[in-house]
Parts: sequence; structure tokens; C-alpha cells
Amino acid sequence: ISLYLKDRGYDISRSSIGRYGKEFLNLYRRVKIVEDKSRAITSDSGEGLILEEAASKLFTQQILEMLLSQEMDIASKGRIISDFAKLQSSSVQRERLKAEFRKRAEKAVESIKKKEIPEDVLKEIEEAIYGIVR
Repeated sequence: ISLYLKDRGYDISRSSIGRYGKEFLNLYRRVKIVEDKSRAITSDSGEGLILEEAASKLFTQQILEMLLSQEMDIASKGRIISDFAKLQSSSVQRERLKAEFRKRAEKAVESIKKKEIPEDVLKEIEEAIYGIVR
């Protein structure tokens, strides 16, 4: 990389490139860890509103980790307390929305069951509808 850059008129040392690469790799690893945590969280949360729910859980986890490690005095962080309260409020609203989706799905399934549809097709439709709200 250093030779490539020198050929193009940039005088950047191998050690500078190595430091940049190391920082970039560390950042990349941290992003992958967050993605993995999100996948683990969302695999338990089901379909719908997954990213919002995962972000909420990750933020809550990070606040708790800072409090437990005593890196942060929560009493001096009024904004964090306020933001955390908003996060919890949005979590309650999300759960209400998910419950409403479930109710609507159940009504849809019951309505479809009243139709004259072959049992195997009915089962596929039911699984598809319930798959959306779980």
C-alpha cells in the first residue's frame, strides 16, 4: 500500500498505514459485535419492529454496564435519565403496537377459516399471517 501511494505522489509511511489499518479493523470489529448482538436480540424478539427493539435493548444494556462498572454517576447525567425514560416509553408503545398486530392477525385468520379453503392452503395462510406478528 505504501509503494502504491508513493507511486501516486503521497509520502505515507508503512507505520502510518498500519496504525490506520489497526484503527479501522478495531472499528470494524466493534460494528460486527454490535451486529451480532442485534441478531441475537432480534432472534428472540420475532418479526416486526426488530431494529427499534434491538437498539432499545442495546442502549439499555450499555447504560447498565456503565452503571455497574461505576464509569458513570447517573445522578449527574440528567439527559441520560430523560432519554432512558423516553426509550422505556417507546418500548411500551412498541409492545402495544405488537399486541394490536397480533389481534388483527388473529381476526384475519378467523375470517379466513370461515371460507371454503382446502386445509393445506388454510394452514399455509395461517402460518404466513402468524409469522408476521411473532
